[in-house]
Amino acid sequence: MTYKMRCAWSVVALGICAALQAQVISIYVDGDRRDGRFPPQLQNGRTLMFLRDTFDALNCAVQWYSADQRIKAWIAETEIELWIGKTEARVNGQTMMLDQAPIIDKATGSTLVPLRFIGEAVGAGIKYSARGNRVDIDRMQIPYWTETAPFKVGDTVEMLEQTRDRWIKAKVLRVFEVKVGLDRYNIEYTEDGPNGRVMRPTMSRSHIRKPRS
Repeated sequence: MTYKMRCAWSVVALGICAALQAQVISIYVDGDRRDGRFPPQLQNGRTLMFLRDTFDALNCAVQWYSADQRIKAWIAETEIELWIGKTEARVNGQTMMLDQAPIIDKATGSTLVPLRFIGEAVGAGIKYSARGNRVDIDRMQIPYWTETAPFKVGDTVEMLEQTRDRWIKAKVLRVFEVKVGLDRYNIEYTEDGPNGRVMRPTMSRSHIRKPRS
C-alpha cells in the first residue's frame, strides 16, 4: 500500500471514529455525569435511555410486567405506565401519546424508554444539546424535592408497597428534615399489617403520597 493510500485510509478511519463518537450521548444529572450500564440511544430524533438507568436517575420505583410487556413507575404523586412498542402511555390514569415507543434493545435484551417523556411526566427539567450530544436532567424541578413537607404528625398517608404493586394506608408518627440525596424530609409511620399495627422506619418521599379516594 502506497503512502498516499495509507493516508487516505487513515482519514477515512478517523472520520468513521468521529462519526461514531458524535453519536454517543452523555447524560448529566444535576450537573454530574451519569454513566449507566449502556449508553443512551437516539431513535427518530428522540433520546432513549435504558430502563433502570432512567428511573434510578429520577429516583422512581419501577416494575416490569412481562405478561403484557408493561412498565410501571411511581414517584410520590405520579404514576406512569408504558408498553413496549406502543406510543400510548398513562400518567395518573390519563392517556398520553408518545413520539417514540419504548423498545427492547436487540444487542442487550434490555428495555429502552423515552427519557424526555418520563422526565417531564415526573416534573424534571430535560434539556438536550445537539452540539455536545448531551442531555441534562434537572431533578430540582421535581416538585417534592423543593416542597415543604405537606404531612404532619397524625396524618394518614399512602405508602408504596412495591413488591405487591399497591399502596397501603399509614399514620405519620414523625416528620423530620434530612440531607440524604435530594430528599428534603422523611417520615416515620405505622402500618396496619396481617399481625396488627407496626412501626416502620423512615421512608423516602418518593414512596409516599397523599391519600386518594
